Amino acid sequence: MPNYQMGGAFDPTRDVDLQATLKSLTGGDVPWTAVDGVLATGATGSTATALPLTTPFVVTVTGVSGAGVRLEPGTARPGAAFILKNLTTGAITIYAPSMTINTISGATGVVLTATGNKTIIGFCALAGTWQIGMNT
Repeated sequence: MPNYQMGGAFDPTRDVDLQATLKSLTGGDVPWTAVDGVLATGATGSTATALPLTTPFVVTVTGVSGAGVRLEPGTARPGAAFILKNLTTGAITIYAPSMTINTISGATGVVLTATGNKTIIGFCALAGTWQIGMNT
């Protein structure tokens, strides 16, 4: 699996080595679904681009600032996880209609900025509830 970053050579002070991250999270090779270049669209939970239904998954997202991606109902089950990298030049919103993200309504969504490492990790420990963090 390649390392994803915004142009130029891999810089460990700026970029996330997704392969090493996956191995450290799982203790080895796990069959993650990987999708490169999902085009973020829409600006609401119902119009945003749907992400893979199979978890765990790794996704890179392209598109314009203000667009969004959507975690589908049923994906937030205990043990589910994902890593998402924002390759846009602006912020994107991650929606999860009919679920919660970090204790807020998933219909509101959370913003993934285009600064710092532009990467988030999401996981589910309680059905219907996503926990998302990392974008430093």
